Amino acid sequence: MSEQINQNIPSIQPLEIDLSDSSNQNQIENTTKNKEMKSSITQASLNLYKCCIGSGILAAPFTFWEGGYLLTSFCYFLICILMIFSQLMLLRIVDEINQPNLGFSEITRIILGENYVYLNKLFIIIMQWGCCASYILFFMEFLEFAIYHHQDVVFSHQIIYLSIAMCIIIPLVFINNMTLFTKFSTIANSFIIITLIACIVYFNIELVQEVNYNDIPVARLRNLPLVIGVALFSFEAIGTLLEVRKSMKEPVKFPKIMTIVFSGCTLQFWIFGLLGSFSYGNTTNEIILFSLGKGAEAFQILYSIALIITLPLQLLPAFHLIERMKFAKNFTREGTSGYLFRRTLLRLLQVLAIAGLTIGIPQFSLLITFIGGLCGAVLQFFFPLMFYLRWEWKQRPSELGGQIYVFSMCLGCLLGFVAVADSIYKIATQ
Repeated sequence: MSEQINQNIPSIQPLEIDLSDSSNQNQIENTTKNKEMKSSITQASLNLYKCCIGSGILAAPFTFWEGGYLLTSFCYFLICILMIFSQLMLLRIVDEINQPNLGFSEITRIILGENYVYLNKLFIIIMQWGCCASYILFFMEFLEFAIYHHQDVVFSHQIIYLSIAMCIIIPLVFINNMTLFTKFSTIANSFIIITLIACIVYFNIELVQEVNYNDIPVARLRNLPLVIGVALFSFEAIGTLLEVRKSMKEPVKFPKIMTIVFSGCTLQFWIFGLLGSFSYGNTTNEIILFSLGKGAEAFQILYSIALIITLPLQLLPAFHLIERMKFAKNFTREGTSGYLFRRTLLRLLQVLAIAGLTIGIPQFSLLITFIGGLCGAVLQFFFPLMFYLRWEWKQRPSELGGQIYVFSMCLGCLLGFVAVADSIYKIATQ
């Protein structure tokens, strides 16, 4: 089996280096530096945490109010358990393949074949587009709230706000180096942390006042799809797990780190959602920042800036995934005259697709429900299930353990299907 694997993935074979060539000597030095620049346990944990905390947490209080604190709590913790279970099994397969530099797509190619690789990349791209669209939606709703003090964006205003957002985004299509955004990412993370801490302070101020807990819903089954979709969307790190593991000095410790980080993030979503929903009750906005009292404008601005300047970090991976596909290579024809123009045109088409997604699903919670239910379920449950069923195990899990795993992954796929079906219905009837 291992011989067949090595034949199928020549791109990850050891590099043959000619020591007589000075350029190759530089390559050796760079390779050595890259090998030395491995993440510690703390750094890997922070990277994974950053990937999980994004725009999804802003909808947590609204989700808890709409779904009820008991039903929503159960769904968040259930999805967390299912995700950890699926990723631990995925990591077990990676260890059996015994190729340390494999990514999600390479594993898909080895086990399922080339056709599934395109499907895998498609859903990763849609997930990235969805994250970008949610950032733009927040930006648009912020402008509407700041200028007109409305929570719902009027369509005529939506076009204006979208045009402003495009003026910021379109110049980014010319950037092709991720390292240029490193400092922006650090600034954005600081803004996000400051804003979330401020939210907790505002929650506590509201909770000091009298709260009628009898009005707080326990469970609203009709809003179960919303709860599922937002919970799935909140864990945005699924496409980066193997990259974080690969960057570690001690990758053998990654399963424990992943379990701790995912559990911690779920606890944070739970506390943030509960406090926010208890604080504002039926006035809880789908973006909690717009429910805060006076003086919150500064934090709304900080979060808007944070999302806009981190949007390139979401866009660039999607750009690269598409540009490595065969049809894109044939269209751009790298190295020929007009290459940069064709590549820019291809990227502009993707930006237009994101704008179309924003116009087509103008509600923040509905957008992340759709994206989370669709891409979250496919990437987090469907592909790991297919890997388990197709992989020729050297030490196959026990029959009972395998049955539990298959049931769990099918349950995750079913939950995602419910969220997608409900969101499509709402999109069609709104």
